[in-house]
Amino acid sequence: MKKIWVIAVVLAMLLGLTAASAMADVMENIRVSDIGYYSSGCLKEFTLTYTVGPGLAAADVRVSVQTVKFSERVSGYQYGDFRDNGRYARNHRYPTWPDVPADCGFIAWNGDTFHRPASGGRTTPLHIRFADGQIDCNAGQTYYLYVWANYEGNTYPDAYVMQFTTGGGSISVDTGNSAGNSAGNSGQTPAVNMPKTGDNSALALWVTLGLLAGCGVLALARKEENDG
Repeated sequence: MKKIWVIAVVLAMLLGLTAASAMADVMENIRVSDIGYYSSGCLKEFTLTYTVGPGLAAADVRVSVQTVKFSERVSGYQYGDFRDNGRYARNHRYPTWPDVPADCGFIAWNGDTFHRPASGGRTTPLHIRFADGQIDCNAGQTYYLYVWANYEGNTYPDAYVMQFTTGGGSISVDTGNSAGNSAGNSGQTPAVNMPKTGDNSALALWVTLGLLAGCGVLALARKEENDG
């Protein structure tokens, strides 16, 4: 009987941690490389790679480049502006890929729709390309990249990826926890980790509940052992 209770404790703790990880929308191990520029001083291209963190299902996706940053926390919406539960998806229902999504300062799609694997999967490198004059690196402007998903007949912003700022003829890439990584015409941005996005309060709640459940089962096991 003691072994059964030990197994129950472990399962309860694992269940709590699994539920916790499923609450977090995370794009991990963001890497930007092969940055190219036009002779005009405009951004031409770069290569983007990342892995899929906990909480994201497999889906057909695209990467958007836009000048508006969606809110991570909005009253009444668990995922802020993100995902099918977010405010943006409720207000902008796109059954397919819109040419120009509204109210986000849309600049461009990455050009190709690809199938993103579920949590833990690694994407193939994405080549983000721009037309000459589309991103003027001599002007100061911040651009935000999001993964949008088309899932069960609705298209919506699914996760934040990174941002970059133009100015002085080049771009400066910021993945959220390492601002100021300057990338000149011949430079490469270093590998950095994305911070977790989404509802972190829910994540903490699930961790707490999982640990409390495990402690409760352990206490019952000890009581039965003492009584026996």
